Amino acid sequence: MSAVLEVRKLAKHFSKDGQDLVALRGFDLTVEPGTFLVLLGRSGCGKSTLLNLLAGLTSATSGQIRYQGQELTGPRTQIGYLTQHDTLMPWRDVRRNVEMPMELRGEPKKSRAAAAQALIERVGLAGYERHYPRELSGGMRRRASLARMLGGQPETLLLDEPFSALDAQLRTELQEDLLRLWSGSGRSVVFVTLDILHPPKGGGFQRSHAGFPASQATAPSGSSPVGVLHRLHRQSRRAPPRECCVPR
Repeated sequence: MSAVLEVRKLAKHFSKDGQDLVALRGFDLTVEPGTFLVLLGRSGCGKSTLLNLLAGLTSATSGQIRYQGQELTGPRTQIGYLTQHDTLMPWRDVRRNVEMPMELRGEPKKSRAAAAQALIERVGLAGYERHYPRELSGGMRRRASLARMLGGQPETLLLDEPFSALDAQLRTELQEDLLRLWSGSGRSVVFVTLDILHPPKGGGFQRSHAGFPASQATAPSGSSPVGVLHRLHRQSRRAPPRECCVPR
């Protein structure tokens, strides 16, 4: 079975005040179908830059990204992206926010209302359909954002520290909800976090090199749902990365 995402020798540089800033360098990644892959790294190491590239929102300085065997040159409707920040439309209530991707696809009002209601119930927001984002807690807005992303029927989900602004108990609860929604769906998930204490739970350790090593992750039948916890580190432009242990 071919990989969903293949990243080879990926690099991304930014220019500021005449200096070349390296966000990513020599990064390889393979994500198999049905995988839940967790990327762990501290702030500023290139995690969000990587997801922006995987979402097709920006172009790489060098290297290649292939999605389902084809070069990724821009956004794909098959790829859903949940960013760190709330992007709910403040003038739309929960139901109309969740309906938005279906509305953009031109689905009839009756069918998209039914589909949105089913998603709202799946993420635990039944009873809040007519509430506006300003009337919801942080955790409820994250649930609504997740439901809206799923409303686009993506095959691959990119999640950029989606619960980082929440308290530890709620973060754990939402991560468990996310794993429940993912389990058995056949979707592939790339989940980025900087929280080494509360990532979605996997097991075991894999030895790798810090600084964007290659990774191939598949969740075997009967195993923990999170196949690999892969760590990204800030990469020095002057010194090679040191070896580290990477939990999985």
